[in-house]
Amino acid sequence: MDRHHHNLADEQWQARARQVLDKVWVTQKTIHVLCAPEVGEAARSLAWAVQEVIRKGPEDPEDPQDEKVWAHIHPSRQAFLDLVRDQLS
Repeated sequence: MDRHHHNLADEQWQARARQVLDKVWVTQKTIHVLCAPEVGEAARSLAWAVQEVIRKGPEDPEDPQDEKVWAHIHPSRQAFLDLVRDQLS
């Protein structure tokens, strides 16, 4: 969120973004291997949403950016959490 909220795009931020995305995708692959296919697909959708908002930022460039970042990932995050909750029930 720092990049889009404070207009930061330096090398340090880029390195941090790559690290976060690497962790997101490794986690998604782990879920894919260990969980039901629909949970893996929901995790994949969430990973894509996170990657998209990190790389492109929220669609609306106006403040507050943090709320727009969360709004962007909320639908896929909620779908993922709902599926996991159902699987654990």
